[in-house]
Amino acid sequence: MKVTRRSVRLWLIAGACAVVAGLLGALATADRAVHDLSFRLLERKVDTNLVLIAIDAKSLRDMERWPWPRSVHADLLDRLSEQGVETAFVDIDFSARTSANEDARLAEALSEFQGKEIFLPAFVQRLSNAGDAIALSTPLPELAEHAELVAVNVHASKDGAVRYLPAGFEWSGNYYNSLPAALSGHVPKDTVIDYSISPESFPTLSYSDVLRGETANYDLRGKTVLIGATAVELGDILNTPIAKATPGIIVQALAAETERQGGLRYFPKLLFYPLALLICGGLIAFASTRGWRTSLLLLAAVTGATLALSIAMQSFSQTLLPGGSLMVMATISIFTAIFQKMEQISLYRLLLKQSLSRKRALLDSVLETTVDSVLLVGHDGIVKKASFSSEVIFASRSSDLVGQEISSLLPELTCAELTEAHAAEEYVAIAANGDRIPVEVSVSQTRASMGETATLIVRDIRQRKAREDELYFHAYHDALTRLPNRRYLFEHVSKNLSADQPGLLVMLDLDRFKEVN
Repeated sequence: MKVTRRSVRLWLIAGACAVVAGLLGALATADRAVHDLSFRLLERKVDTNLVLIAIDAKSLRDMERWPWPRSVHADLLDRLSEQGVETAFVDIDFSARTSANEDARLAEALSEFQGKEIFLPAFVQRLSNAGDAIALSTPLPELAEHAELVAVNVHASKDGAVRYLPAGFEWSGNYYNSLPAALSGHVPKDTVIDYSISPESFPTLSYSDVLRGETANYDLRGKTVLIGATAVELGDILNTPIAKATPGIIVQALAAETERQGGLRYFPKLLFYPLALLICGGLIAFASTRGWRTSLLLLAAVTGATLALSIAMQSFSQTLLPGGSLMVMATISIFTAIFQKMEQISLYRLLLKQSLSRKRALLDSVLETTVDSVLLVGHDGIVKKASFSSEVIFASRSSDLVGQEISSLLPELTCAELTEAHAAEEYVAIAANGDRIPVEVSVSQTRASMGETATLIVRDIRQRKAREDELYFHAYHDALTRLPNRRYLFEHVSKNLSADQPGLLVMLDLDRFKEVN
């Protein structure tokens, strides 16, 4: 086909539109995908001076309650100081007062910390979900005077993943640096996190082990220690390019190590887009004189070369190339030429297919990240799909749950109840190991490609039941002796009398027992 001036003009306009879209951020999704792939392919362990002390599930179990008294944190700081830790960051909110003794004990530990520096978090948050008013949260003044405050707020990309840490923020004339800036001593700037650094690079010690001296053989002398929550139940979990759930303290560690390694930087846009425009012009000129098969082979070659160049630049020069933008722009340019020759291709069908694929990917993402179990069940009582979180409740892989009868998982739930939506009700779930687990189940109706299905939201209420049992025990038992109290006696006797049942009442009196109870 002869290339006319009109065709060239249209193709150049299409290329220019792609450039404008990139400048406006519409191509950012493709760039993020390329960067994330590069992170995975370049993943490596690095030598680091950072050590994590994790408030993990083991520590919560060992300490038997949460939150811990501030004297516990003070004891930990004393132990770290004795072991020669150089710098410590305690990622725990100390903005509220507890008891005077506990607060004073922590202030004393902070003031006597023998390391070079100790950091505490400062962050901005909304006062309520209903309004836009915000407030600054900082440690108590008597704690803050012995530490440097660092900004710990994070910002997510449009896809919900945390990819950088802001340089800090200013509040009432005071500027709070980010932790990476404070540790490195560099001029504050946004830190693009290098997720090719493996989290396994950071030695991780359990908080309770360090507190009890069970890690004395590990040399912490001269180390920078980051203390924070990794237990899921504490809620400091962030979505990152490397994992759907990454503890916040690990994100801080990755950002700090990125800055120590020199930091990542973006390829200048003012240089990239003129080069991309020239490349796309050459692609259009070539594709307009070749068949569609050759054009697609060219597109594959350009895509591969762009990906290889992006990975190489990130590996050798710590530079993030907008490779995704170039791939999309090249695709637009070549398909513009192809569509001139293949008018019979239905663009509507392609767009519809892409839309369905995105919706399916969004649904899969929701099912993978939700805390509650989600089951899609047909009206025949067969499980069609199960979320990843279902494994926690049913002690079975989500793939193994598919195809099972719902009656084997929730015996009290009938097929008739699947045909009508209802609010949350309590049932007993049967796990694969035979455990009977109290759950709360809500049912809604869904019309999907697999037919009419019931969507079950299954919530584990074991902790809530345990709290209820504990409250009941404290209400009817003496706190010192843990024996049934007067209230229990009166209710039990009244119940027997109302049932006209015979009984025997024995009274025992211990001399001077009232002096201790």
